[in-house]
Amino acid sequence: MLSRSSVLELLFRATRFALPAVILLGLAGCVDAERPNVSAETVTSFKLTSVSVDFAPNAAIHISPVEDQVHARGVYDREQVAAAEKAQIRQVFAEVFSAVVGARLTGARPVAARIVVTGFNVPGPLMTALASGSYSVAAGVDLVDAATGATLVSVPPGKISNAVYQPGGVGGLIVQAVQSGDPSDRKTRQLAQIFSNEYVQWLLGK
Repeated sequence: MLSRSSVLELLFRATRFALPAVILLGLAGCVDAERPNVSAETVTSFKLTSVSVDFAPNAAIHISPVEDQVHARGVYDREQVAAAEKAQIRQVFAEVFSAVVGARLTGARPVAARIVVTGFNVPGPLMTALASGSYSVAAGVDLVDAATGATLVSVPPGKISNAVYQPGGVGGLIVQAVQSGDPSDRKTRQLAQIFSNEYVQWLLGK
């Protein structure tokens, strides 16, 4: 019986010439909304002071690494799994969005971001190995005046979508092997980073 490390070594040798192409993940994203109805000067006057993350009632959420962690504790209740998945999204999204968007909104007018997630999918290694996988997020964002709560710029839920394509088959196995040992929130963080970059580029009209 070959050990796991031996199998991975054979896979790497068999595909050593194709590996650079295999591990390049495809990125896709869009903001399906009209340009902001405020001027660029107004946007640059904003200062991001807080970020909240919520979920649409019918949000489709699945994060395989989180599910595996919860199952490893002997917990299989779907509500508890969903709560853990949402907790990771809330924490990571707020942190990453604050860093990315906050770095660009450094004016004097305090604003808060309210993110509503409608979909979030991080498939597991088996699914990615059997067929090409797509790590994806869909959400909307409202920027509101931090003092009055008045909406300043709105992108309805589901109007921002991003995906990270990952190959299936042997290529998928290699990518999973390269990424093994990473924190369970690595792909959640990657999606949050792509989402935040896409949003701030749209907001600033880039």
